[in-house]
Amino acid sequence: MKVILALLTFFTLSVFNASSEDPSQWGLPQGVKTRLGKGAISGQIRYSPDGTLLAVGSGIGIWLYDIATFQETNLLTGHLGIIFDVAFSPEGAMLASASSDKTIRLWEVDTGTYLHTLEGHTSAVSRVVFSPDGNTLTSVSWDETIRLWNPGTGEQLRTLDASMSKVSGVAFSPDGSMLAVWSWDKTFRLWNVATGESPQTLEGHTSNITSVAFSPDGLTLAGGSRREGIHFWNIMTGAHLDTLGEEIPGVGSIAFSPDGSTLASGHRDLHLWDVTTGVHLRTLAGHTDGVDNLTFSPDGRQIVSGNQDGTIRLWNLATGVPIRTIEGHIRTIYDIAFSPDGATLASTSRGETVHLWDVVPGAIKQTLVEDWSQFNSVTFSPDGSMLAGGSSHHTIPLWNPKTGAQLRILTNDTGRDYSIAFSPDGNILASWNGDTTIQLWNPKTGTQLRTLHWDTSGTPRIAYKPAASTTLAFSPDGTTLASGSNNLSDPNVRLWNVETGVQERILEGHTADITSVAFSPDGSTLASGSGDHTVRMWAAQTGTPRWTLEGHETGISSIAFSPDGSILASADGDSIIHLWDAMTGVHRHTLNGHTSYITSIVFSPDGSTLGSGSYDGTVLLWDLAR
Repeated sequence: MKVILALLTFFTLSVFNASSEDPSQWGLPQGVKTRLGKGAISGQIRYSPDGTLLAVGSGIGIWLYDIATFQETNLLTGHLGIIFDVAFSPEGAMLASASSDKTIRLWEVDTGTYLHTLEGHTSAVSRVVFSPDGNTLTSVSWDETIRLWNPGTGEQLRTLDASMSKVSGVAFSPDGSMLAVWSWDKTFRLWNVATGESPQTLEGHTSNITSVAFSPDGLTLAGGSRREGIHFWNIMTGAHLDTLGEEIPGVGSIAFSPDGSTLASGHRDLHLWDVTTGVHLRTLAGHTDGVDNLTFSPDGRQIVSGNQDGTIRLWNLATGVPIRTIEGHIRTIYDIAFSPDGATLASTSRGETVHLWDVVPGAIKQTLVEDWSQFNSVTFSPDGSMLAGGSSHHTIPLWNPKTGAQLRILTNDTGRDYSIAFSPDGNILASWNGDTTIQLWNPKTGTQLRTLHWDTSGTPRIAYKPAASTTLAFSPDGTTLASGSNNLSDPNVRLWNVETGVQERILEGHTADITSVAFSPDGSTLASGSGDHTVRMWAAQTGTPRWTLEGHETGISSIAFSPDGSILASADGDSIIHLWDAMTGVHRHTLNGHTSYITSIVFSPDGSTLGSGSYDGTVLLWDLAR
């Protein structure tokens, strides 16, 4: 089944459309009328050897940018997963890409032509690198293997068993004789390319290694980590030489300048170090989150940094001044919501922001920022006068969506607000914070009305979810609140009397965490999605099971009824959306276009559009009026 779906995804991906004025609309999947965002910066950023192009691995493909203008020149699509790494061949004619779909693809740079796919890894491919002579392409994977390929023919030359937990990176020495491989086990090893033997393991890091780089002369190896700065080793002896930047934790990436005199390290800001003396030279500030990517221009006069805030910046090294900035790469989408008039879509993403989009033409019209808050969920009040954001900082900010002005903040001292929902009349806002309580608020005054409590038996086990699950839903008449939980010891749906706060009914049947609940527009049916791969339909008044919808191969992440109640949409962790006849449970259609976990789906108020947000860093607007 997965193979069939994968093939369907491949054949439904549109090719790059150079005639489209807006690059974010290039390569739209079949059935999608608009894409919001250009995909998260999920992979490495690389200069072409001649310094004219920049390749950026993203959640939807590989973007190529002209360095002179910082404008998009191409989007290479075809992978069935997000891109983890890209690499130019030494002469610059070929580009390799590594993906979570377990494959490597090779492309002709000048034309963007797809050449061939390298297959053999059994897990995500985390890094690819060409040998200095261009005759070998090396890949590493979470399957704990290192594979050497002939990039011209696609032939696999050798497989090295790394026996390292989730191998995450690889680098060639400048002379091509050695490979440095690092992994999540806090070590990295040096491999002899000619013999395939690992002569030594370099230890010293006590936290995950994020980046490793050879000095241009090949004598020194530097390694950065999240918590302990940058370590230096002598390649010939394996001796630990020095440590820099211990006072600046959170190294996301490192790179030597082409002449070897300077080392750049990405933290929240970009830092430059004198390699000989270890002196800190300069801080390049401007990003708002961790710098995970950086690369020097071939002439060493500029540096490009990619950031978790979704921006790519080009800096002048002599002055430390930013020259250009690329925007539009929105980070992981956690939740989305249409405004009542359907003209605006709100999205939350990893970080401290909520974006408001003009649905037509698909551009950001406003960004709302709340410092130190991770927004998990977002929802409009029924009259559209308020926008609420559930955050990880024990707060729920309320904004005026037309002006962006903050109206008030609801403070919840008991936990994070993973899911929020307005009552149909807009007089109550419910929030669930991940424990066994639900808070009911008056959103117009900011006062807390009551707390709903439930008890669970056994040892609580919380299921990790990469996004806010829509685990709260009011009935259309506002008298009942349905709730789910990601507590694996309590895989049940609960129905609450909103006025009294009394738990009226428990709906049992799911065998894993409840990720999403939704009432039909007429209030007669309640649907629940679960990590057990099923959607269950219940009689809302009695709690009687009606039927179970099966067909997803992974856990359900989000469900939604169409405004007329005729369709139920369900999304899963395999980036698949299923459309069902809500009256009969018959499967109608499959939508396949995202490359990663779908976190949220929602119908437009007129039912003509289905919006889906994903870990790939995009929102897709599907045309259902066809």
